[in-house]
Amino acid sequence: MDEDKLNHLETDLLHAGMFKDRQYNSVSTPIYQTATFFSPDLEGESEYRYSRYSNPTRKALEENLAAIEGGKEAFATVSGNAAIHLVLSLLKAGDHIICGKEVHGGTFLLIKEYMGKLGVEASFVDFGDLESVKNKIKSNTRMIWVETPTNPLLKIVDIARVVEIAKYAEAICVVDNTLMSPFWQRPLDLGADIVVYSSTKYLNGHCDVISGAVIVKKEELAKKLQYWVSLLGIGEAPMDAWLVLRGLKTLPQRLKVHEYNTARIVEFLKTHPLVKAIYYPGLPDSPGYEIARVQQKSFGGMISFEVDLEALDLNQFIKSLNFFQFSHSSGGIISNISHPWSTSHKCINESIRKENGITEGLLRLSPGLEYYEDLIKDLQDAFKVAAKDIVLV
Repeated sequence: MDEDKLNHLETDLLHAGMFKDRQYNSVSTPIYQTATFFSPDLEGESEYRYSRYSNPTRKALEENLAAIEGGKEAFATVSGNAAIHLVLSLLKAGDHIICGKEVHGGTFLLIKEYMGKLGVEASFVDFGDLESVKNKIKSNTRMIWVETPTNPLLKIVDIARVVEIAKYAEAICVVDNTLMSPFWQRPLDLGADIVVYSSTKYLNGHCDVISGAVIVKKEELAKKLQYWVSLLGIGEAPMDAWLVLRGLKTLPQRLKVHEYNTARIVEFLKTHPLVKAIYYPGLPDSPGYEIARVQQKSFGGMISFEVDLEALDLNQFIKSLNFFQFSHSSGGIISNISHPWSTSHKCINESIRKENGITEGLLRLSPGLEYYEDLIKDLQDAFKVAAKDIVLV
C-alpha cells in the first residue's frame, strides 16, 4: 500500500502507519508491549532495539500523525507537557523565546520557571498586537510560541503573519494546535515549523489516556527532536500510543458533533441573563472572527463565558450539572466544564491572571457527543438552581 497517495485526511487517519504486522497481517495495529527487542547476533541489528528509543506501536502513531498534519516526522510523548518540554529542549542558555501571554498554565510555567532557571530568557506578549511581538525580537530570539485559539479565552492569532515575523527573526515558529486538531487547522501549511498537541484532548478524544505530540516539517529539526525524546525518555508507551491511534480513527466524525453542539449552546448562552460575556471565535463581533474564518475550517468546539457572580452561586451551579463533568481536561466525548481560575491557571500569579482576563467568574465548556438539547437543558436547570435572587423560567 502506497501511503503517499492517501490525500484525504479521513483516509490517512485509517491507513497511514497502521499496518505494522507483516507476520499475521492484523488489520488493527498490534500493541507491542515490550521493553526490548533482540538482535540475531553481534553483526545484526533490528529496526527496533529498546522502547525508550522507538517502538512499533508508537511508530505507527507517529507516522499517522505526520501524515494527517502534513509533516516530515512526528513524535508521540507521554503528555502534552512532555511535548512542550521536548520542543523547548531545542533552546539553550542565553536564547530568547517570545510567547503569547495567554497560553495554557502549564506552558507558561514551563517557559517561565523551568526554562528560566536554565538560562533561557522569555518575553510574554499579546499576540493580538503583532507589532508589539515584532518589537520584542532580540538578537538572541530563537523561538516564537503561538497558541491559537488560546486557552481559555479562545483568542485567535494570525499564524501566517506570525510566521513572517519568525522568518524575519530567523526563529523557529511553534504553534500549539490542541484546541483545533489538523482537521480544523493546519499550521504547517501556513508556514509554521513545529506543531504541538496535548493529544489527550481531541486527537484521542475518549478521556482515557494522557498523551502529547510534536510534528515537524524540517528534517534538521526532526533529528534534533529524536535525540532529545530518546535521551529524556518521554516517548509514549505502547498501550497509550494504541489508544490514541484508536481515537484518531473517528476524529472527523467526533469533531463534527463537537462543533454542532457548541454552536447550539452558544445560541442558548447569548440570551441568558446570568451570562455577562461569551468568548467564542464564531461570533461575528469576536475580535478574531475574520482571522478564524480564513485560517480555520471550523470555529471549534469550545466556549468560554463569564457569569454574574453577584447573581449566581458558582459552586452550586457546577454541583447541579449532570452531563457537564467538572474536570481538568477537554476535547473528549464526555462534556466537560472547567474553572480556569482554580484549575488550569491556578499556578499563575493572581495579578497576571486578572491582567489576562481570567476572572473568578470565567467558565470554559467543552461540549461532548451527547445530544445538544440534553446539554442545553443541563445548563438551563443548573442556572435555575444556582440563581440567587432571580427566578428563571
